[in-house]
Amino acid sequence: MIAKLYIPYLSYDEKSFIKFVPENQINNNDTNIIFNNNDLNHSLNNEVNDFIIYHQAVNEINNLDLQFKKDNNTEITTYTPIDIELFNIRGEDESLDTLLNYYRTQEQFISIIQFNTETISDDGESELKLWLKSSNKINKANNMFLSDEQKLLNLPMKTFKLVINNNAKAYLENCKLVEILDNNCFAMIIDKITFFK
Repeated sequence: MIAKLYIPYLSYDEKSFIKFVPENQINNNDTNIIFNNNDLNHSLNNEVNDFIIYHQAVNEINNLDLQFKKDNNTEITTYTPIDIELFNIRGEDESLDTLLNYYRTQEQFISIIQFNTETISDDGESELKLWLKSSNKINKANNMFLSDEQKLLNLPMKTFKLVINNNAKAYLENCKLVEILDNNCFAMIIDKITFFK
C-alpha cells in the first residue's frame, strides 16, 4: 500500500528558547528558574571544560550575575510528510480492510514500512534519525543487561499520522521500531490505529 506518513517533530520559534534574565528582574519565587550562576559554573566545569571559550564565558556570566529563566510557551508539534510503502508481516501490501480490522479490534500489529527518503524534509529526517538512533541503542544492548522483553518495553515510541489515497486518515499510535530490515525499511510494532476525519 502506498501512503503518506506524517512524522511529528517539535517546532520552535525564538520565543521558545531559554532567555537570559538579570537576577534583579526575577522574582525569587519564580518556578520557571532553571538554574543560577553556581549551577551553571558547575555544569560548565563538568560538561564543556574542553572549550577554549570556557573561562571567558564563565567570567562574563559571573560579571553579569544572570539566572536562566524558562519561557512559558508550550511546545508545538508539527508534522512533516514522507511517502511510504506499507506492508504486512509477510511482506505483502497492507490493505485498508486489514487496517480497519485492527481499528475495530484495537489489536496491536506489526507493519513493515519502506520510507522514500527523497520526499522528506530536513526536520522530518532529523526526527527519524534521532528515533532510529535511540531505538538502535536499546535493540543492540547486550542481552546480559536487557532481556528482549525489557528492550521492547523501553523502546522509544512515536505516534504518526497516516494518509491513504488522500481520504483515509489514521493515527498510528505508540509505534516502536523493532528491526531495521533494509536501507530505509523498518519493522514497527503499532500499539493501535485510530481513524479520524
